[in-house]
Amino acid sequence: IGLSQAGLSRAVAPLGTAFTESQLRLIEKYADTLVCMMDGDKAGRAAALKAVRLALEKGKLRVRVLLLPEGMDAFDLSVKTDAATILSLLALSFPGERYLIVETMFPGTAVIPAAEPGSEGLLRFGEHVRREYERKRMELDASSKRDGLARLDELVKTMPPELGQILKQEGSAIIGV
Repeated sequence: IGLSQAGLSRAVAPLGTAFTESQLRLIEKYADTLVCMMDGDKAGRAAALKAVRLALEKGKLRVRVLLLPEGMDAFDLSVKTDAATILSLLALSFPGERYLIVETMFPGTAVIPAAEPGSEGLLRFGEHVRREYERKRMELDASSKRDGLARLDELVKTMPPELGQILKQEGSAIIGV
């Protein structure tokens, strides 16, 4: 409701952190992209991971993820900003495949904004996200990379072959192997 009041008319909310295949099918009738905007706490990250995986496995949508600062949800964002700011943040969302890979390999490491977004800080936010991903990638030791690839291998085994191959290639590229 808040996003609609802020001027984004094509927003829906799963109740809590639940997202189902029937909701996915309904969204596919009206959109070609699904952006999972969740708060960055453990439950929000898990819900985004579940929604992305479901959409990639069963759906036909492009999938993107935007994690909000912990304790902030989409309604809070709609109250504190305007539609233009929200759209600018959505432009900084991550491809769903990348989110699935990073959260599978290194749980809890997907980058979220360090502070509440404001229109004057959007460029800094985008640059912050890019720098944080690069910093975290460079900090990984060989053991962490091995463990992450093992977790990714387990995920890939559960995916359709074409999608699994893409995830494996992207995961290897993310950590530089």
